[in-house]
Amino acid sequence: MWNSTDVKNAFIGYGLNQRKKFFSNQDNRAPKYATAYLRVLYNAWELLSTGTFSVNLVDSPVYDLCKRFKAGDYEIGEVIQHCFDWETKVLLAYKQNPDKKTNMEPVNEFLLKIRKKFWV
Repeated sequence: MWNSTDVKNAFIGYGLNQRKKFFSNQDNRAPKYATAYLRVLYNAWELLSTGTFSVNLVDSPVYDLCKRFKAGDYEIGEVIQHCFDWETKVLLAYKQNPDKKTNMEPVNEFLLKIRKKFWV
């Protein structure tokens, strides 16, 4: 239900928004934004590389970093470097899978089935 180009653009765009809030320490919540910036880039890489998306990051390579960032245990340059590295991985994953397109047929079939079942 997703395509490669929109995943790349949406997730990197959201990450850049989190970076902006991190730099400005919006609402005195820089650690939250540092964590979100890293998490969203990891999730983009994961989706483009494997086709799956983990909500729970416990077994991910970014879990310990996310915990540290959320606790405010970071240097600004460290956050930027890690996120730059993950953005680079996202772009490489996109290059390896640029043509994945949305397949609407299963979605349409499901919606029609639901509509027919509950038609009043």
